[in-house]
Amino acid sequence: MTHPGFGPPPLGPPSPYGGYPPLPSARRRAVPPILWVALVVILGLVIAVAVFAFTNIHNRVDSTDDVAVGDCVSVRNADNDEVSVRRASCGRDEVTYYVASTSDLSRSQCPGPAYDQVSLSGDGSLCLSPNLREGRCYEIGSRSAFVDRACTAIARGSNTIVQVARRTAGDITPDCPDGSRAVGFALPRPVGYCLAPPSGTPT
Repeated sequence: MTHPGFGPPPLGPPSPYGGYPPLPSARRRAVPPILWVALVVILGLVIAVAVFAFTNIHNRVDSTDDVAVGDCVSVRNADNDEVSVRRASCGRDEVTYYVASTSDLSRSQCPGPAYDQVSLSGDGSLCLSPNLREGRCYEIGSRSAFVDRACTAIARGSNTIVQVARRTAGDITPDCPDGSRAVGFALPRPVGYCLAPPSGTPT
């Protein structure tokens, strides 16, 4: 039976959407694994840079307020001959220095001629004594600064390479073996070294 003006009745139950079929749901495209790896790598680099910047700023020594007597620091000469001073662990492998004394003046009298003095970029100066390891070799420059070197290395220019034959804690006048010379520092804590020509690979 037909009804005038109307087509045949629809088959099946009426649509709950007012006579219109539901729209197909949009499918979410999966993120490729390589993109996740790239995001993790980028995030790791950002975190590493942030940690390095924070550590670098935190350890920088610009004035005598940034360090105390007895602390250890590392000293590096920049390309423009300026000195960069950073707080460091006294037990690190690279050469470090003990802070023997501090001064608000850019130049002051150190406890002795064997001490190194550095003027800080912000304010004051430091007198330093070397923190050397027994058996290791170092190059001594014209400014008496110590630099880590292989015992088989050749000294540059007028520099000298020495090996620490003995280190004595609490004694600034060590009994050194033949062929070596004694160097002692009373501040910030007594320590003595026997410096000799390199004899080979450090122990």
